[in-house]
Amino acid sequence: MLERLRNHGKVELLADVSLYVAAAVLPLGIIAWLMGLRAADISVPFTYGGDLTSVLVGVKGLFETGSYLTNPSLGAPGIAQFYDFPSADGLSYLVLRVIGLFGVGSGTGVNVFYLAGYSAVGVATAFVLRRLHVSRPSSLGVAVLFALLPFHYMRGEDHLFLSTYWIIPLILLVLVWLDSSQPPLVNRVARRWFPFALRSRRSITALLICAAAGASGVYYMFFGCFFLAAVGLRAALRDRSYRVALAAAALVLVSGAVFAAQMVPAVVYAAQHGKNPAAAVRSPFEAEIYGLRITQMLLPITDHRVPSMAAMRARYVAASPGGNTEANVAALGIVGSLGFLLSISAVLLGWPPSHRRRDDPPGADETVSVRLLGFLSVSAVLLGTVAGFGAVFAGAVTPQIRAYNRISVFIALFALITLGVLADRFLTLRKGAAWRVAGSFGVALVVIFGVLDQTPASLDGGVKYAAAAYAADAAFGEQVQAELPAGASIFQLPYLPFPESPPLYGMADYQPFRGYLHTTGLRWSYGAVKGRPNAIWQQATAALPAPAMIQQLRAAGFTAIWVQLNGYEDGGTAIHAALDGLLGPPATVSDDGVLAVWRL
Repeated sequence: MLERLRNHGKVELLADVSLYVAAAVLPLGIIAWLMGLRAADISVPFTYGGDLTSVLVGVKGLFETGSYLTNPSLGAPGIAQFYDFPSADGLSYLVLRVIGLFGVGSGTGVNVFYLAGYSAVGVATAFVLRRLHVSRPSSLGVAVLFALLPFHYMRGEDHLFLSTYWIIPLILLVLVWLDSSQPPLVNRVARRWFPFALRSRRSITALLICAAAGASGVYYMFFGCFFLAAVGLRAALRDRSYRVALAAAALVLVSGAVFAAQMVPAVVYAAQHGKNPAAAVRSPFEAEIYGLRITQMLLPITDHRVPSMAAMRARYVAASPGGNTEANVAALGIVGSLGFLLSISAVLLGWPPSHRRRDDPPGADETVSVRLLGFLSVSAVLLGTVAGFGAVFAGAVTPQIRAYNRISVFIALFALITLGVLADRFLTLRKGAAWRVAGSFGVALVVIFGVLDQTPASLDGGVKYAAAAYAADAAFGEQVQAELPAGASIFQLPYLPFPESPPLYGMADYQPFRGYLHTTGLRWSYGAVKGRPNAIWQQATAALPAPAMIQQLRAAGFTAIWVQLNGYEDGGTAIHAALDGLLGPPATVSDDGVLAVWRL
């Protein structure tokens, strides 16, 4: 008998390991196929330009200096200090720091981190669903669909840390525990005077997950704390016990404390140098612009495989004033949309009936409740939707949380798990091996359909464009590196405020970072945070007449001037002529004629 139990345990373990391997490999293989990565150069980022330029700079600085808060190669004649624009992505930076120990460049680091995110999301989702006793076929199906959300590949490397959302399934696990008859952190026996029980495995795991959420970005931390508070209040009112509310409050405090710890350097810097309100300007109304839209979740994805469905999305984007915002990435796909509608109907209609009782033995409610998923979905919509409670929070508390559409990734998980749980319940009513085989086959068909519906026919266009643009910038960077002495300081024109600046004629935000990305050992003026003395000096110097500007730059120790000519209304004609007259022809010019460098 014992031998049979041991053999059964080995079979179960092998089956679960196979599940996790599949959950890691399938999403990664599918996205690599869609992006055409078979012949791609792993050292070249899969996208190039936009916000990714800033991400690459942060990773390059992290690899070179070990810090993402300062960079001595930027902000000349000073040193770039990014304390005014703090990040709560400590876990992501830690992973990138480890990747950097292998001596790779920023492009490779970003690519490896991004691709690993597909496997991490898949494995985390499958692991949590198995902990909640969802069948292996359903667990794998949900894991693959969740890892391949439009949110994932449309955020892409531009929003690198948002696209790595493995923490969300783990947050859900804590929410299910909090809603159960044995919540973490508190004693189940009400007569004990001390309410907390911190030594249990569940309590320790919940604390670790919430701490990790606090280091996984401000949005996932904020949304996670919101759901913890909502579930804690719901369970406390249902069970008429303050203990669950205490547990939820403690978990929120842990997550918030980890978040706050990452803000300490910024707080200390502001105390020493004064606050800088110009660095990150936010308006409460932006919560309306970047709010969640149910239409955006239910409509087909952009560039859908079926032309008529792609046209449906395009018509909405063209006609709606708020159609062309980042909420475009919130699409759930047909499978996810069905799960979303079922989850909200579960809580609104009160089905399926709950069999949970307060006197149930521990572990009796380990499975996830469809009604809980519905409650979470409705709560998410009330918080995130345009003119919802998120907008109220932005106006009454802080507008720094503005992109409430990002809660859609939580809604997607709740929706997909709803379908997985309902599929399992349906199959448990059917007996026999034939039904088990048919059920697994049915799940596979749904997953194939869902993947085809959630993804466009190809994503390799951006990869090919990125490779060409990156190669051109790299070639020009080599020319600049060869032309200038080691340690040379380069002043960049025209002045573009950093960060978050609107385009300046043909110059897009963060484009001046291109020189730094493709050189080593040179110092660049761009990267000084607007509102600080260094940036104010740069702006004033750039506004001087050319002779006075050159005199000022020489006195400050600059060796060269880098000009992006399409950043001027006249295409750089006037500044080109002025510098030619004072310094002679440029030392080097990019192949497209947009960039030119003069030696001082």
